[in-house]
Amino acid sequence: MKKTISLLLCFIMVFGIFTAVNAANELADAKKYTLGTYKSGSILEGNPSDIYKFELQNAGKVNVDFTAEIEWVYLKVYDEKGNEIWSQNPRWNSTIEEISFQDSLYLCKGNYYFSVSKDGSRYGEYAFELLFTSANESFAEGQNGSNNKVNSANLIDVNQKYNGLLALNDDVDIFRISVNDSKIDLNLLANMEWIYIKLYDHTGNEIWSQNPKWNSTTEQINFTNTFNLKNGFYYFSVSKDGSRYGTYSFFFTNGGVVSEAPTPESVIKVVVNGSLVSFD
Repeated sequence: MKKTISLLLCFIMVFGIFTAVNAANELADAKKYTLGTYKSGSILEGNPSDIYKFELQNAGKVNVDFTAEIEWVYLKVYDEKGNEIWSQNPRWNSTIEEISFQDSLYLCKGNYYFSVSKDGSRYGEYAFELLFTSANESFAEGQNGSNNKVNSANLIDVNQKYNGLLALNDDVDIFRISVNDSKIDLNLLANMEWIYIKLYDHTGNEIWSQNPKWNSTTEQINFTNTFNLKNGFYYFSVSKDGSRYGTYSFFFTNGGVVSEAPTPESVIKVVVNGSLVSFD
């Protein structure tokens, strides 16, 4: 009995390794896809899946528009390391015998893979288009984010407006702000149904939290709050509620004129002996 179990476990391990290697090989052979291009293909008995590689030079929203003359089909997106981050299994309209599927994916910048594969023994023709809208992030983030912890928080200023994104592969953004006035106001806009916003003191202890919901008519959160704080550094976080993702913008003001924060491309960079110097 023990020998049988051991053989079974060995088989499972070998099968798992084979599956992972096979998936990696498939991604390595992915066809290059340019965003905004209309693409058609076929899922056939000898071609059970097609994988396309696309690049996002900035974080933003990818609109998926997919059609197929197939009863069922699997659609998946993988990150640049081959991790599956999104999956859908749309079914056709039985009257017209066609799938018409749309969805919006919020993603950080980087390389991704879009997969179309068979469900069971169902084959046929398909077509899709991926359209991109930049989030115009004030702080450019790669896959899995870059400001997700207090020790990597982005430094922000009072009276400047910042843009951000909560993505499929980035659940939270954390910012560091220096408060020199006892009274300071927060203004936040977001296109998500729910969102978490929190304030921490300089030691990282949470001192305030809210979970605002959008206006169902405008489908937008418009939140304001006034803080009375001691002078010093604080951390402000914006994070997802459940599976709700999207873009947001915010600013803290002490009554001054609010201006747009510089975009990542216009931020001054200092390089010494070939190395980028970081400043607090």
